Amino acid sequence: SDGKVGIGTSSPTSQLNVHGAGQGIVSAGVWGADTGDLGGTIIVTDSGGADNDGGMLLLGSSGGSMNYFAGIKSFQTSGGNRGLGDLAFGTRAGNNDTALTERMRILAGGKVGIGTDSPDGNLHIFTADASQAANANSDELTLENSGHCGMSIFSGTTSYGLIRFGDSGGATRGEIGYLHTTDTFNFNTA
Repeated sequence: SDGKVGIGTSSPTSQLNVHGAGQGIVSAGVWGADTGDLGGTIIVTDSGGADNDGGMLLLGSSGGSMNYFAGIKSFQTSGGNRGLGDLAFGTRAGNNDTALTERMRILAGGKVGIGTDSPDGNLHIFTADASQAANANSDELTLENSGHCGMSIFSGTTSYGLIRFGDSGGATRGEIGYLHTTDTFNFNTA
């Protein structure tokens, strides 16, 4: 009577409340298996089995069929049962757009692309194509633009802004620091 739907519960606390028995994590970093009790799980699937097929969750407000403004979509990347897949996040770019624009993608292997669906490294922030690929020895963070490209480090007026280098011998084997009080750069080694 109050518009709330409960699955697995007779007293829902929100518009949709899915409740199930404990789906524990088998070991660190491993989600529950494909069989057994999936706890309070919602499964969104696509009936297709080809690449780029996958379930989607659209988020929006009421007032028409196109009032969604954000979404999360899964993309199957290698066909077949228990294949691999990516997860993409999108938002509407303009008021009258009829489709969402992909903003971020997490690849099946764990790489994250912001502004790209094919990140070069662990985290790739892309604005425009610079026609270069990241070097495999330094691809943990990739910033890419066809024009000016940079990174900003902000800190307090009496503090340092730092980039530190470490190894198995110590967390700070070298550093580049900017001290705001004296407006000076420092280059230090262990």
